Amino acid sequence: MGWLGAADATQFVWARRHSLFQESPGRAAGSMAGLGMWLALGVAASAAPLSGRARGLARACGAGNLVLYAIHLRVGKGRVRALPGAVLGAAALLTSRR
Repeated sequence: MGWLGAADATQFVWARRHSLFQESPGRAAGSMAGLGMWLALGVAASAAPLSGRARGLARACGAGNLVLYAIHLRVGKGRVRALPGAVLGAAALLTSRR
């Protein structure tokens, strides 16, 4: 799950790298923080899938991405691009319950 989330976040950052960092540094920082969380989840889950660390990171990534999608919907930007992160976030939350 973590590697898929990292791939999704990387794709977003890479596609918007020129304008994102210059025009919206706060948004860029948030995107990089999200990418870091997904990468940390990928590493933790690869090392010990059922560890407390992996579960905690899955919950954080999941909740963060669902909140981010809710914000997108609230401001009228709930397009298809934001959906993969929300789906992966929900899946991360569900898998963290094992």
